[in-house]
Amino acid sequence: MIGWLISEFWPLIVGGAGVLWALLENRRAKKHKAENKSLKEMADRSKASDQAVRDGKQSGLSPEEQVRRNDGDWK
Repeated sequence: MIGWLISEFWPLIVGGAGVLWALLENRRAKKHKAENKSLKEMADRSKASDQAVRDGKQSGLSPEEQVRRNDGDWK
């Protein structure tokens, strides 16, 4: 009886497992892509911040003068 049920519904079981696996794999791939994008954006912001600090140090201005120069440039 059980053997007959398994043999009868085996294609549905395998097909359903395949569809479930594909859905989970697609979800994992989207999550991985979003994480990579987030990390890349964070690295880009960090590089821009580091460059701004270097530019400020190389400008020869005092911290107060840097603040005055930057006033209104915040984006």
